[in-house]
Amino acid sequence: QIEVNKLSSICDLKIILTLILSLSLLFISACSSGSITLIYCAKLSWQISNDTNINRYRFMGRTATRHHKSYLYRYAGGLICMFESLQDIVSICETEGKKFWYAVLQDDVQERHITEQDSINTMKATWQAMLDADKDYDASLRSNSGLVGGDGAKMETYRQSTSDSLCGDFVLRVITGALQMGESNACMKRIVAAPTAGACGVLPAVLVPYYKLGKCSLDDIIHALYVAAGIGQVIAHRASISGAAGGCQEEIGSASAMAAGALTYLQGGNANQIAHSAAMALKNLLGLVCDPVAGLVEVPCVKRNVIGAV
Repeated sequence: QIEVNKLSSICDLKIILTLILSLSLLFISACSSGSITLIYCAKLSWQISNDTNINRYRFMGRTATRHHKSYLYRYAGGLICMFESLQDIVSICETEGKKFWYAVLQDDVQERHITEQDSINTMKATWQAMLDADKDYDASLRSNSGLVGGDGAKMETYRQSTSDSLCGDFVLRVITGALQMGESNACMKRIVAAPTAGACGVLPAVLVPYYKLGKCSLDDIIHALYVAAGIGQVIAHRASISGAAGGCQEEIGSASAMAAGALTYLQGGNANQIAHSAAMALKNLLGLVCDPVAGLVEVPCVKRNVIGAV
């Protein structure tokens, strides 16, 4: 009992000292030139300007300018998240006259301390990896379990042999692409996790045929990828993109929302329409559980890529 009391006293003392240190740090914050600097636990630093029109938020030496106090940088596990919701992105687009994709690009630039061109080059490399994965599909491969492989080729054969499909040629291309990319993942080929490996077939299944059919330019596709990235970032920040943690709705659902937003942008949609399209795609895939056969990312995972893309 004596030892327990000692331990309790030590813990209480640590708590008191921590509170004193925190209060001291707050107390010594100085007011100068119309601004106040708050330091919390020597980790988080915001500089809030008293300017009536603009608030500047400083996070560990980084400053962002926003017209609304709600756009705060938030410290979460070492990551800086500008956007708490899709509404945040939409509001920025509407108040600052920015495109959805450009707001996401600027967030990437500020978060990673890089130039806009560096960010764009990275996104171009990601797009090229998607194109390469689509081109390198091998119909002869089978997964180690033998459950997956070859269906993408069968679908492509059907697409080329029919002219009166109820779905139409574009949707058949989407189905084929989703199957092939999902099979490539199961067969350990190189893919792009978008946002996860288990959901890797959704976004490229929509964007690759759209691009190959000449419906948009390379710049348009890169912008669409930023749109998708912004949607995925919000979902990952607010919820999860892990099927093991939140069910397949977190993977296929998220990927479907990303693809819907990207496609809406390519079709001329504004920021508000992009957000609504992502929401409609996601809400119709809510409830999907993660229930793969034998614990492998194969069945029903590959076919769920198809339904998510469609």
